[in-house]
Amino acid sequence: MNTLIKGNSITALAFRGSIWIVAGYGTMQALRLASNLILTRLLVPDDFAVMAIVTAVMQGLMMFSDVGVGPSIIQNKREDRDFLDSAWTFQLIRGSALWLVCSVLAWPIAVGYGEPALAALLPVAGLAALAQGFATTAVHTANRDLRIGRLTLIHLLGQVIATATMIVWAVIEPTVWALAAGGVAGAIATVLLGYALLPAHRPRLRWETDAVRSLFRFGRWIFLSTIVTFLAKQADQLIFPFLFGLSDLAYYAIATVLVMTVLTVVNKIAGQIMFPAYARVVRDHDHDALVKTTRRFALAVAPAYLLPVTMILFGEALIGLLYDPRWSATGGMLVLLAAAVHIDMVRASQNGVLLAVGNSRGTMIINTIRLVAWLPTAIGLGLAYGPLGFCAAQCVGAGAALITQRRMTSGVLGDSPGRLDEIFLLVLLAAVGIKTLRVTGVLP
Repeated sequence: MNTLIKGNSITALAFRGSIWIVAGYGTMQALRLASNLILTRLLVPDDFAVMAIVTAVMQGLMMFSDVGVGPSIIQNKREDRDFLDSAWTFQLIRGSALWLVCSVLAWPIAVGYGEPALAALLPVAGLAALAQGFATTAVHTANRDLRIGRLTLIHLLGQVIATATMIVWAVIEPTVWALAAGGVAGAIATVLLGYALLPAHRPRLRWETDAVRSLFRFGRWIFLSTIVTFLAKQADQLIFPFLFGLSDLAYYAIATVLVMTVLTVVNKIAGQIMFPAYARVVRDHDHDALVKTTRRFALAVAPAYLLPVTMILFGEALIGLLYDPRWSATGGMLVLLAAAVHIDMVRASQNGVLLAVGNSRGTMIINTIRLVAWLPTAIGLGLAYGPLGFCAAQCVGAGAALITQRRMTSGVLGDSPGRLDEIFLLVLLAAVGIKTLRVTGVLP
């Protein structure tokens, strides 16, 4: 145990980083849940629906312009100043362009959704993207070296500032602007804290051709992958109001917040710990270590599966306990989305394997399969069975992505992690089976 606490091996670094993320991001998710419970009592459901559209648009713009600067820095062998300054310059240009595009699109989007508030909200929310363009590349180099402690502290403090801003604003003026202000304040605070707490050279404008070419070569498939990822995972909140209306979108947004609580922590470990760890053992040409690392990660996150299982079995009761009666329609959506999250958690253990071996194209293919499986199913089931049918389609997309990912990573890892997948999926089937028997009245 002393070796894990003080050692510099890949296992020790990953262990300490995981502890930081579980503690830090677990606290952040608890803060988000607490603020969500407070804000749902201060604001009306339509405020959350409008903000869900703003968030989806912002995430879409960011993902449509993502060429993987962070993953490129983590995966690339270069860590000299010219390379990092070129990456920072590109990041700054991207952030500025995102804010401008968001401002230009604000009015057409407001007209399209019939929500005039969007015309003013989107340019303000876009300031978060502009701020993130100035973020220090030390965030990515620290992540590369698995120095997670200060990274976690930075994001935790940013979340505290965002949460405080939203709640104070909502108490003084209970409107959707409280949610928008919190997002911008949190983004600015996170950028400033990055410069204050992470040691690094002062970034400067630089455009080295070889560095930019290297970024684009690795990032071109990430660019396509993030576009597809947005369509497969984020576009649901843009499509939803056209099918069912803003009120139902508010319930769907709250259900999504709840189910993502634990998945966000698992994905943070996968992205900030396991991907750099996989990349390091790949650079060392140690295949056995790569296989062992994926297996250990899958076992380490196993306790987290209890939360989506609990939501499947007791989702409606949980909503009744946490929220006032206006939000009761969220319960059924929560149950179905929790099943999809369970499948995504199974997939998380190998999320960074393909990127670690330089196969960013594989990630794009997996997300494309998810989109192709999910989108027509969501529209078809949504039209036939309403919002619950739309939610059920998420399980179809998640399942298709899992099957595709395992086929692709088997060429790198072999089939060794397959047995763990079977166990975790059997737990899901058992939970769904018990829930079905309860709904049909066979079980009390």
